[in-house]
Order: sequence, then structure tokens, then C-alpha cells
Amino acid sequence: MKVFNVDENDWYAGETREEVEAYAQEHADMQGEELGIIELTPEDMETLRFYIDEDEDEEDSITFQERLDELIRMDEKFPCFFATSEY
Repeated sequence: MKVFNVDENDWYAGETREEVEAYAQEHADMQGEELGIIELTPEDMETLRFYIDEDEDEEDSITFQERLDELIRMDEKFPCFFATSEY
């Protein structure tokens, strides 16, 4: 499973870039938009933080890799929305 940056604010998880692009266009009102989808590197996955609350408190955060691992353990259906920088 991989995580992709779909636009400047949103990340999605899925097997392939094409799968994520189709999902984002269908479920996120991005139909017809040219998406600059970028696959996150292993370094990105260990550097980027998923914040549990809006305070961006480091104690209440996990890495993107840890969050992806959680979703897999919880049997999340992929592709799916993963994270946003807007809240």
C-alpha cells in the first residue's frame, strides 16, 4: 500500500497512482481536474506527521507510516482518503 499527495492539501492511500487518481476524482469532487499526484517516498512516510487533533501537538501525532499501518490493521478499504492539511 502506498500514500500519494493528490493536491497541495490532501493525501490518499491505495495500490497505484491510477487507482488513487480515479478514487479522488470520483469521491472528492475533483472530476476533470488535472491532478499532480506524487507518490510519497519512504523518507516522506517517516517524516510527515499525522496529527490526532488540530493543535498539532507532537505528543498527539504519529508518522504517516504509522497511520498507514494502523489503517491496514483495521482492514480499511483502499483506495481511501488518508490525510489533509486543512481542518
